[in-house]
Amino acid sequence: MVHDVEELRKFYYRKFFEEDFNQMLKYADCLIVHNDSMKNLFEDRGVDPKKLVTLKIFDYLIPNGQINHAKFERSVSVAGNLDVSKTQYLKDIGKIDAKFKLRRL
Repeated sequence: MVHDVEELRKFYYRKFFEEDFNQMLKYADCLIVHNDSMKNLFEDRGVDPKKLVTLKIFDYLIPNGQINHAKFERSVSVAGNLDVSKTQYLKDIGKIDAKFKLRRL
């Protein structure tokens, strides 16, 4: 069963993953893949479609195939009771180099 294929995720693809992927193709008699996108990748790599079983799961729709990578922000979100007598750390948040987003629930 194939869980992740880094080449499909296009996030942290490196040479190591390519070699790992090729080893998997070399030794597998049958590959159980998540969905048609993954199946198509294997077929494009020359895997016989008869060796592929598709579970038809994890078919997330990404508009135009665009992946938005997270951007680091020095911020902390706090939701809940903002009463300083109950959440005493709030009186010291001004001493921390970060942006705080506070929301009282």
